[in-house]
Amino acid sequence: MDLSNIPVLDNHCHFFGLEVPEQPLHRMLTLSLNNMPDDQLRHSMVYRMMLAELSEVLKCSADEQHVLATRRELSQRDYPAYVKLLLDDTLIKGLVVDIGLQKSLVDNTQFETMVARKVWYVFRTETIVDRLWREQVEPGVGLDQFKAEIGNAVRTLPAIALKSIVGYRTGLRIDPSMTVAKASKAGNEASYRNLFFLESARICREMGIPLHVHVAFGESNLDLRENNPLHLKPFLDSPLGREVDLVLIHAGYPFAFEAGYLAAMHPRVYVDISELVPFATFGMKRGVEDVMSMCPWNKIMYGSDGFDIPETHWLGARMGKRVIASILDDLIHAGTIDSVYGEEIARMIFCDNSLALHKNRPQGEESFF
Repeated sequence: MDLSNIPVLDNHCHFFGLEVPEQPLHRMLTLSLNNMPDDQLRHSMVYRMMLAELSEVLKCSADEQHVLATRRELSQRDYPAYVKLLLDDTLIKGLVVDIGLQKSLVDNTQFETMVARKVWYVFRTETIVDRLWREQVEPGVGLDQFKAEIGNAVRTLPAIALKSIVGYRTGLRIDPSMTVAKASKAGNEASYRNLFFLESARICREMGIPLHVHVAFGESNLDLRENNPLHLKPFLDSPLGREVDLVLIHAGYPFAFEAGYLAAMHPRVYVDISELVPFATFGMKRGVEDVMSMCPWNKIMYGSDGFDIPETHWLGARMGKRVIASILDDLIHAGTIDSVYGEEIARMIFCDNSLALHKNRPQGEESFF
């Protein structure tokens, strides 16, 4: 299928810089926080995939140095025009930005001017919880501060969702019965963060906004063993878990089938495929297929997890369309669906599902286009 005319709402990404980056391209694509050797990064699949795709849109040879020189010349000549070229190439119409990635933080207004399209924001709860834990604020007092600061942040941005990366900090084994008394008695970080995760869910329930949760692979400071989305099962079965819309960010990859399974079992669980596309490279199609195997297709949302440079947002959309098109072609050839329904599925995944879920958008922004 040709999905070039399908509009894209990037359901999960981060800011990129407002100026031409100084670091070489291969250093901007690693998820590792370690000082990885240049030769290792230059021989990575995601870097080689980026070069190949850039050669097409920049209309140059696929030679590494030629691509890098062309990219440098175009971006330095007119960076806003270069950004526009990339976003227009994949028909990216809007971005849902998680503002919690500190290394990518830029001025909101300047970013919106740069991209010249819809931008909505997600507030990361660890922006507050990390500080409260670091300062050893007593759980009960901390909850009062947390609720006040979250409310102010959601109104000020405004935010269309909250985001938790508790999986990065202490894992996803959330105890739905955690209380202030239990957290105070335990005195450990996992119980403390568990308490604030539950409060985040309550706030989302009260505000009528979704809770996005990181449930997959990520940077090198993450323990993948503790980030299987199945660890959330006790929470999802609890009364609170049944009353909040929860988005499994990054499709749980490499536990993508598990993420899709949870969405198939729980009416208010959704799956976002960011980071899986494009950073899983060879695993992209397998991962998306695993999600689609059981997850209702009107609960799957495209995202890039783009960060630092606009090429990551662009590459995600480009590869995302290629992967989804390939899967839909397989279904059409098998006689499972026809092309009309295939296009409907693509529109749902790339745009409509995220719009439908994030219905409490800023006043006056009911329309995406």
